Amino acid sequence: MKGLPAAIVTGLITVVLGYLAIQIQKEQWRVAHAKLRLDLFDKRYKIFEATWTELSQAIQRGPVGVSNPNFTNLLPQAQFLFGLEIRNYMSEVASKTTELWMIQKKIEANQNILPPELIQRNTELMEWFTKHAIDECRARFGPYLDFSKWTE
Repeated sequence: MKGLPAAIVTGLITVVLGYLAIQIQKEQWRVAHAKLRLDLFDKRYKIFEATWTELSQAIQRGPVGVSNPNFTNLLPQAQFLFGLEIRNYMSEVASKTTELWMIQKKIEANQNILPPELIQRNTELMEWFTKHAIDECRARFGPYLDFSKWTE
């Protein structure tokens, strides 16, 4: 009986320390999970920004080449970070950029005059790039970059 109070105190201390250790471990997991989400956001945002830049550049200055390797080299990374939907969207951007570049080259070869047979397609491409630079790109990437889902 003499050792009973000491055993109870030791048991209580063990329970309290165990509880504190579990709480610390939960907090460490929460911080690690938040860091992982932030790192993922950073990587995804860079791909969004490259896509939006590609779209905007096509409108402002025209495409700089057949395909921008800095952009197309992001396609495999996009597939891992987003899945096929975003990768395919980026492929479509690259394809349309190449098509617009080819029209620009035909204009240059035609003394900077847009050939009549390309007027409609050039207009369609410029409208597509404008729509996607203003709204569609953000809408496609939005679900992956939405901070409001981080409170889960």
